[in-house]
Amino acid sequence: MKWKNKKIILADPDVNVVKKLNSSLKELGLKFFNAKDGPRALELAVSAKPDLIIMEISLPFLNAIRIAQILKSNPNTKDIPIIFMTSGEINLAYLPFLENAVIKKPFKINDVVARIDASLLTVEKAIEVKGESKEVQGNLAQMPIVDILQIFNMNKKEGVLVLKREKEAQEGMIFLNDGEIINAVTGVVKGEKALYRLLGWQDGTFEYIPKNFNPEVSIEKPTDALLMEGMRQLDELRRIEGEFPPMDAHLYMKIEPRKFPSELRPVTKEVLALLEFYKKVSDVVNNCAYPDFEVMITIHTLVSKGILECRQKEIKQGKQASPILTSEEAFAIKEGLKTPYRETYEIDTVKVPLMAGSFEEIKEITNFLTKIDGFVMEKGFFLGAGKSVPFGPVGKIKVSDNITILFHAFPYDDAYLPLWRPFMGDSIGTILLRGNDKGNNVKTALKRLRGIMDVKPVIINLDTHHKETGDDDIFQINMKDVKKEEPGEAFHKILGSFLKLKEAQ
Repeated sequence: MKWKNKKIILADPDVNVVKKLNSSLKELGLKFFNAKDGPRALELAVSAKPDLIIMEISLPFLNAIRIAQILKSNPNTKDIPIIFMTSGEINLAYLPFLENAVIKKPFKINDVVARIDASLLTVEKAIEVKGESKEVQGNLAQMPIVDILQIFNMNKKEGVLVLKREKEAQEGMIFLNDGEIINAVTGVVKGEKALYRLLGWQDGTFEYIPKNFNPEVSIEKPTDALLMEGMRQLDELRRIEGEFPPMDAHLYMKIEPRKFPSELRPVTKEVLALLEFYKKVSDVVNNCAYPDFEVMITIHTLVSKGILECRQKEIKQGKQASPILTSEEAFAIKEGLKTPYRETYEIDTVKVPLMAGSFEEIKEITNFLTKIDGFVMEKGFFLGAGKSVPFGPVGKIKVSDNITILFHAFPYDDAYLPLWRPFMGDSIGTILLRGNDKGNNVKTALKRLRGIMDVKPVIINLDTHHKETGDDDIFQINMKDVKKEEPGEAFHKILGSFLKLKEAQ
């Protein structure tokens, strides 16, 4: 079977259309998932990570164009090819999302199969591998990474180069396709930023594994150009390393943001935006999407011009950080999310929607989350946002050895009502942010949550003048009280309330 093990989502409320296509999809070897409405199609697209999506444009509750907008704005789903189907006229406003992949109904099966075949071939070319099966291992002290990558490039190797530094507990991966570097990862950093960081490793081990990968393609520059630029940045960093602020130093703005010029370099804009959430130099460098060299040069320039002040703080030696949740609490979470179709061992990431009425409310809760050890903010989430709440992941934190919590910004806006069930039904709880709207958003949300699902809410009052809602069964806390506590302990208290509510049911 040509496309064995490839996954496809078929979203159409018309049973006859589904039956007509299912047999042909089986013949291609495709593993397919059916969805009768928009929310279910969106949920499958996020959870199943399909290789292709076919959708009727006029899906119930949430049309396919809106789903496409959401998926294309999410870095984890933006590259999934989408084929649309419709029996009506095509709205010209939809053209930017259709990408010439529209099938008119009634359709011929052969035409649909050909379109599926072409779409999957295009995806496969991006990850096609041809390398030899023999693995290569060695020591970076004897063979620099640049030399390894140049040899692989000349021999058009395809696979993954795994790098390890045991003493530092660091690991990195560089992905190759036809000898070209297409992605790199180290820790939470990926792409060119990760590659340039890895090129600086002068010790450790490497292992080349052919054909054992399926990464997203996030690097498109030629390998020769990447290596030249990477070595240039390393040389510059080493030459002026002593001029940079220490990585454990803290940065503070000396000029109000409103006084900044309107036209700023993108890297400068992102560094200044990050300073709303992080103060330590290392946190800004790690969370900025730009290469370390560009970020450090930008910070150095801003300090030199008097825009930022750099303060060295004494490093306090404390006990080693332990997981936020105990093993018993982690087990309670997994058991609480268990369903007849999903075993507990399959759960490694759980959601906590952050419901808010404005972006300022999201920024305030994110400021709190960034103070918790291990929290990783979604890169670029806060850039370009206006007053409205952007729908998307805010960040994540590993709370136990096998559970990561994903925080997802979720507007109170009525337009998102169809998404409440798929996005909150399998969450461990929902945080309702109560801003300066006198609590109306929270009151409405509580009524809706009780009406459509059994979700455990926590209310965080951002305005000090707010009084509690009067719901004795709901955990409520004021942000000013949260800030008085150690961040990890305050966060554990919030998570603990989810677990206690679960146990009380």
